[in-house]
Amino acid sequence: MCKKMLVPLMLVAVLLLNACAKPTAAPTEVPQPTATPEPATGLAAPTGDVILTVTGDLETPNVGDECQFDADLFDEYAIEQTLDDPWMGDGLEYRGLLLSDIWELCGGSNDATAATLVANDGMELDIAKADLEAWDIMLAYQVGGEDLIDDIGGPVKVVYPAEAGDVYGDDTWMWWVVEVRIGTPPEVESLPAPTGDVILTVTGDLETPNVGDECQFDADLFDQYAITQDLDDPWMGEGLDYRGLTLARIWELCGAADDAEVATLVAKDGMTIEVAAADLQEWPIMVAYQVNGEDLIDDVGGPVKVVYPAEAADTYDDDTWMWWLAEIQIH
Repeated sequence: MCKKMLVPLMLVAVLLLNACAKPTAAPTEVPQPTATPEPATGLAAPTGDVILTVTGDLETPNVGDECQFDADLFDEYAIEQTLDDPWMGDGLEYRGLLLSDIWELCGGSNDATAATLVANDGMELDIAKADLEAWDIMLAYQVGGEDLIDDIGGPVKVVYPAEAGDVYGDDTWMWWVVEVRIGTPPEVESLPAPTGDVILTVTGDLETPNVGDECQFDADLFDQYAITQDLDDPWMGEGLDYRGLTLARIWELCGAADDAEVATLVAKDGMTIEVAAADLQEWPIMVAYQVNGEDLIDDVGGPVKVVYPAEAADTYDDDTWMWWLAEIQIH
């Protein structure tokens, strides 16, 4: 009797225990650590004032279709070189970006053959891709730990290692670089003949004249190749926007002979001034045909006259601001 009652009681107890037992907890999902974000690829956009713009055949621009650099981006990728500067002295500590690194950072096209440097005075200089890969040609923004100022070619200028000296001479140490164009420079086209009234004639040792054995310019030809400079004119006032052709550009367009050394400027009144080839390559001495957007008239030295940047003043004083320029003799 006891055994018969004990078995049912045990079954009841087991059922009660099962009924009171807690349900098995679902396995807790272990949280996974937040994945570290991948670093952004490509050159970051500048956050400060832009000191250099790279244009042309670019695969990885950082602002629109350009590469723009501020001082912080320069500093992020900069290197230092001790260089002998033909204009400022030996043993200077320059800091900046190699042209080869700029090419890489901006994704310069594999088909491009050169980097064309452009200064704020209109000067241009082609550097072959093979050269910037062979030598540590640099766009500097600091010297001796200090930012380059305008008086010494800043905020950016090009500097060269000694081993590039045979190809890139002293006159190629370009100041005030504002743009690098990556691409294949076009072949220099022949200067077309003027179609309007001739305002300047170039004679002498010329390899590419456009009319007979001369180079002749009308206003349209001036406008086609002109640049603008903000200059202080000792005779007309400060802060004037002069537009015209640099003597260096005229020298190039007319194909001055390799052994030519001087440009003799001749005014209508017979006055002459000699400008050395080295000087016109160093400074953006200009033959102006407009001031503040207006053609130069006879009363202010037109149709063309000679104007100078401030840095040339020690060599070319106020009396060399020639009015009524008529002819340039290259010899």
